[in-house]
Parts: sequence; structure tokens; C-alpha cells
Amino acid sequence: MTKKAIVLAHGLFMKKGIMTYLKSAFERRGFVVYNFNYNTTKYSAKTLSDFHAFLKEVKEEDVNFVGHSMGGLLIRNYFDKYKPKYKSTSIVTLGTPHKGSSLGLKVKESFVGFILGNAPESGVTSDLELPDWSGEYDLGVIIGIYNVGPNNIFNYGRGEGDGTVLVSEAILKNAKDTIYIGANHTGLVYSRKVVKQVISFIETRKFNQ
Repeated sequence: MTKKAIVLAHGLFMKKGIMTYLKSAFERRGFVVYNFNYNTTKYSAKTLSDFHAFLKEVKEEDVNFVGHSMGGLLIRNYFDKYKPKYKSTSIVTLGTPHKGSSLGLKVKESFVGFILGNAPESGVTSDLELPDWSGEYDLGVIIGIYNVGPNNIFNYGRGEGDGTVLVSEAILKNAKDTIYIGANHTGLVYSRKVVKQVISFIETRKFNQ
């Protein structure tokens, strides 16, 4: 049987080590896993070209992408720019602010906005929302609904979410499927349910609702 690959991309302020649980879990289930590392606050066109170069290491023909938070935006930007061609491919985003993050915008406009660096160029703040997703590639959206995190302090009362990204910000028009999981933003990368749902989407292009 031909091996399937999964490419991981981490979120804002993180490094690839945050994805270690997912990497190990997918490897135990027979996938070849590639874990991309990038500097989120130095996001630029070079980040996409570095990702493109990194993907040249992938020899499998069935290549699937999993991005947490800003990592999902990185993957979207990559597909929009490079339009890669694989024999089979899918994308799953975890807690990704597809419509931009209102919390991120609050940080950007505050006295500590400098900590974001160039991260807003990825679409991670709600003033720089990405273009609509075309639906050309199968993309599944996993949204956390355990509302514990910085939103409860800095963005209170805006609505349901994972404590960092609101549900309304994580929904994506033209997504192939969407599912809600009882995890907060960081908890999504440590969730067995996420692992099962990602595999379900890779195999069937649907989540196991």
C-alpha cells in the first residue's frame, strides 16, 4: 500500500515542537509526517517559498496538510500562490481564524502590537482577511468550542469560541466539511478526537459527525 503523507504547520508564537503529539499520533497510524517550522512573526513571501522548498522533501503522492491556527492560513496562502498538484491532497485546519482574529487585531492596535511582527500579513488579524476560499481543494475545518483562553479577558462577550478564536472567525465558506470539538485553542493539538477526525477527512473527505 502506498504511504500517505501529512504535512503539519504550527500556529502563532509557536515552534514545530507544539505539533509533536499530532506527529507521533499520525505516525503510529502509518502516515509519513513532515513537520514544518517557521518564524511566525517574520512571516513574508519568503515563508511561503521556504514552505515550497520544504515540500520538495515529500516523496509521497498522497499529501495531506494539517494547520493549527495561523498554520492553516499559511497553508491557504501557499495553495493560493503555488497551486500544487498532487495525485491526492486534502487540508484540515484546527482553530484557524479564516476571517481573521479580532483578538489579534486588538493586540495589533495596542501598545504591545509590535510582538506580532509581520504575522498580520498571513491574515491572522481581522483587518487583513484573506480572499474567499475557492473550494478547488478539499478543506475541512475543525473548530474548538471550549471557550477558555485570552478571549475571556481581552475580547469578552464576542461569542462562542475556543478561548482565542471565535467560531464566527473560524468558519470558512466553501469548506468541504466543518466539525466542532470540545477543546480550547491549544488543546486542539493534543486531542485524540482531532486525530480521528483528521484521518476521517483524509479517507472520506468528511468528518465523522
